[in-house]
Amino acid sequence: MINGSVYVRNQCSGPGNCTALNNFWRSLSNLTINVSTPNFGCYSGEFWAVSQAAPMRRVHVNGFATLMDYCTGPSFASGGFIADSAFDGSVIVNGSQQQWITRNSKVDVWTNAVWNQVFSGVIGAPAQSFPNPPYTTLATSPVTREAPYLYEDANGGFAVFVPSARHDTTGTSWATGQTPGVSIPLDRFFIARPGDSAPSITSALASGKNLILTPGVYHLDQTIEVQHPDTVVLGLGFPTLVPDNGRPAMRLVNARGDVVSGLIFDAGARNSSVLLQVGTGHERGDASDPSALSDVFFRVGGAAAGSATTSLVVDTGHVILDDIWAWRADHGNGVGWTVNTADTGVIVNGDNVTAYGLFVEHFQEYEVIWNGEGGTVVFFQNEMPYDPPSQDAWMEAPGVDGYAAFKVSPDVASFAGYGMGSYSFFNQGVNIYADRAFEVPASLPAGSLRDLLTIFLDPSHGKGGILHVVNDAGASGCSGDGGQLPLTAMANAGPAARRAARTRPRRASSRGCGRPPTRARPGRRTRRCSRPSRRGRPDGRSYRRRARPPRGRRRPRPACARCTQARRLAMGAHRGPPTGRRPFRPPGRTRPRRQAARPRATPSPRRRHARGRGLRRQESPG
Repeated sequence: MINGSVYVRNQCSGPGNCTALNNFWRSLSNLTINVSTPNFGCYSGEFWAVSQAAPMRRVHVNGFATLMDYCTGPSFASGGFIADSAFDGSVIVNGSQQQWITRNSKVDVWTNAVWNQVFSGVIGAPAQSFPNPPYTTLATSPVTREAPYLYEDANGGFAVFVPSARHDTTGTSWATGQTPGVSIPLDRFFIARPGDSAPSITSALASGKNLILTPGVYHLDQTIEVQHPDTVVLGLGFPTLVPDNGRPAMRLVNARGDVVSGLIFDAGARNSSVLLQVGTGHERGDASDPSALSDVFFRVGGAAAGSATTSLVVDTGHVILDDIWAWRADHGNGVGWTVNTADTGVIVNGDNVTAYGLFVEHFQEYEVIWNGEGGTVVFFQNEMPYDPPSQDAWMEAPGVDGYAAFKVSPDVASFAGYGMGSYSFFNQGVNIYADRAFEVPASLPAGSLRDLLTIFLDPSHGKGGILHVVNDAGASGCSGDGGQLPLTAMANAGPAARRAARTRPRRASSRGCGRPPTRARPGRRTRRCSRPSRRGRPDGRSYRRRARPPRGRRRPRPACARCTQARRLAMGAHRGPPTGRRPFRPPGRTRPRRQAARPRATPSPRRRHARGRGLRRQESPG
C-alpha cells in the first residue's frame, strides 16, 4: 500500500515540446494507492502518462487519476493498457491519450475519448458509442488469464501466484476474494541472471523448473526451449533477450498452459526468422488451460541495429495475447529502411486465439497475418512504416500499393475484431500509399469487424496515406485533406467489406489523396484500367489501351488484366484456392509472377531493401 502517488510525467525535449510519446517499458502492478499529493500543485493526483509497453495491472487506486500529463504541453500520449484494476473515489482523465484499452476493471467516471478507447468487461465503462465518441464497449471478456506475480506469503517466504483462466467475466479477479489460481513456491523456479547461458536455462527448464529472469540483458547464442506444459516464465524488471546468432530467442515447444510475462525480445545483428515461437506443429491447445503471453514486447532496432523477419509466431490454439507490443523502431539507434529490417510483427496460425491490446507498428510488409479460425482481437493499434523510400519499394503485389496492416487469410471463415485502428505517416518527401488498412475474406459473416478507423497522423509534414479502410470499402484520409487530421471510422465493417470485395476496386479521389487524375491524350479516345499504375508494365510498355473504333464498329470489350488481377487480390484469389489448413504466408523476397495476358520479359525482383534514409521520430501523435 502506498499513501501518495506513483507517477509518470511528460518528457520534454525543449520549451513547449513535452509529451509522453516515448514513455515505454515500465509497469505498475499488485498494489493499492491511496492518492495523497499535498503541495504538488498542478501534479496533484495519480499521474500515469504513458505510451505503449507500460501496463497497469492489479492496482487499486483510491482518488483522482489521470493518463495525461496536462501540466506541460502539448502533452501528446499514445497508450495504453489497464487490466484487473479498480479506480474509486474520483475520475480517470483520459485527456490526450490517442487510444487505450481497459480490460476487466472497475471505474467510477471515464472523462473522454480521442480516437479509439476500448473497454472489455469493465464495470462503469462508458456505453458503446463508436464513432462519436469513439467508445467500443464489450460487456464481458470472452476468455482471460491474468498475469502471474511475485508475492510474499504468510510465512515470510516468496512465491509466484499464477491465476487461472476465466470465461465471460466482468470486473477484477479479486473483487469478491482471492483470485482463482495456484501458488508456486520459489524453490520450484530457476532464477536466471544475465550471465547465464541459454543451454543452462534450457537444462533447468527440461528438469521441470519454472523460470524467473532477473533484470538485465541476456545475449543468447542458442534458443531457450520451454519443453513442458504449464511452465511459468516470469520476467522481473523487463529483462531483455537478444539472440546473437540469428536463432529464435525462445520457443514454447508444447505450449499447453504455458504462461510468459514481462519480457522484451530485442532483435540481434544477425537476422532471426522469429524472435518468439509459441508451439511448433499447429497443436490444438486446451480451452480449459490456455497458454498466455502477458506484457510481452518485441523491438527491432531502437536500442541497436537488429533484424527479424517476424517477431511473434503463434502455432498453437487457445492462446491469450494480453498486451503485446511489436515495434520496428522508428527512432533511436540502428534505424533505417535497410538497417532494422523486419517483415511482419505477428503471425497467428493457431485456432481460437484471443488478443487484448495488440499493438504492432512500422513493419515493412503485413503488420499482422491471421491464419487461425475463431480468432478474436479486442483493440488493435498500428502505425504503418514511416520510411518507405518509394512506392516501388513498398508494394504488396503488382497494382496493389503498400501492405494491409492486418490481413486475415482468405480461407478463414470465422474472425471477430473490435476497436481496430491503423495510422499512417510517410515522411520521405514522396507520396506513399497503402490500398487498404484491413484485408479480410469476403466470406466473413456480417459484423465480424466492428469499430475500425484509419488516421493520417501529420498532414502538414507527410505525404500519401491509406486509400481504404477494409478491402476496398471506406474512402480513407490522406495527407492532402485540408491540413486537418484525417480520420475515417467504420462502426460495422461487415456488410460493406463483403460488398466491396465482390466488386471492382475503386480508385480514390485525387482531391483527397494526391493521386494524379487520369487524362487522355488530346485528340484520342482512350480508356484506362480503373487502377492506373505509376510504374508501367514490367516489359516497359504502357497500360494505355488502343483508341476505341468508331461507334457501331466496336470490337468486344476485352477484360483489363490489371483490373482483374486487382479484383482477385482484394478477394485473396491470387493465392489460389485454399487447400486444407495451409496457412497464408507473406510473399517471399521475389515477386510472384503476374497472371496477365502477356508474360513478363524479365522477373521483377522485390526492391523493399532499396537504400533509404534513417528515420527520426516526428513530434506528432503516434
